[in-house]
Amino acid sequence: MRDVKSFLESTEALVPRGAEAGRIDWDTELAYLLSQS
Repeated sequence: MRDVKSFLESTEALVPRGAEAGRIDWDTELAYLLSQS
């Protein structure tokens, strides 16, 4: 589950908590996650 934790941390770094009501571009996030693995 460490990958999930780091994914959430990177997500929070890219999209600060509360920004855009917490809306996240998941396509971009998943592409980033895959590129890091």
